[in-house]
Amino acid sequence: MGQNKTGKESDDGVLQWHEMKDMWQLMAPVVFPPSLLDTTESDVQGLINLLDLHPTDRVLDLCCGYGRHALELSSRGYDVVGVDINDYFIEQARTAASEEDLPAEFRIGDMREFCKPDSFDAAINMYGSFGYFADYSDEILVLKNIYKSLHSPGKLLIDFWGKGIVLELFPRTSEMETGRGVYVIESNIIENETKLRTSWKLLDRNGIWHEWVSVQNLYSAAELAEMLEECGFSGMRTYGSFKGTEYNTNAERLIITALKQ
Repeated sequence: MGQNKTGKESDDGVLQWHEMKDMWQLMAPVVFPPSLLDTTESDVQGLINLLDLHPTDRVLDLCCGYGRHALELSSRGYDVVGVDINDYFIEQARTAASEEDLPAEFRIGDMREFCKPDSFDAAINMYGSFGYFADYSDEILVLKNIYKSLHSPGKLLIDFWGKGIVLELFPRTSEMETGRGVYVIESNIIENETKLRTSWKLLDRNGIWHEWVSVQNLYSAAELAEMLEECGFSGMRTYGSFKGTEYNTNAERLIITALKQ
């Protein structure tokens, strides 16, 4: 039985997310299961309500993946730009937009570098797509880029896995079988409950193991609010779901909104 560890490890042994483009494609069935499509419409309606979006608003979907939220927003008439570092996902999003005759625009870009000053009325960062950088200054850089890219006034929504929620769910191991093979996902809390380490493994039909290790920073609602304030945002509000429920121990996720005045 062979083993293929895709990508290059950093000095601390952690595979960096921006080096894993091929693995995103391999792991797509478990990272983005088909069941996600069932929640897309309600997620988008929820973010429209929470951000009080107007039909003429231009929206940035940062880390858009294969574009499920951006495409839904575009189908509702919003002017949307989706950005993701993964060219495979961007190609999928562009193909879907073309097939559905939607004007949504999709660009390949690193969230630490993408900045279009005074270009958007609102920005969204969905499905836990924040907290991947080992260097705190990179996390802040992302938020500052978003701030600069927004009009004044402008609005931001981050859909995240709150620290309190994650601590209740992990450690955890799960398995899933698809046409590609058997996936094994092992997640653990590390470094004094500040990070979530996940090992994504695939035993393919040729008996070869593929492994991807990701480490995501965990933030509480208060910590995220402090980071946003550091970058110039104000008026932070937290919710426990896209229905606008209270963020507490029973919350489904941590959703935080912020304003650029």
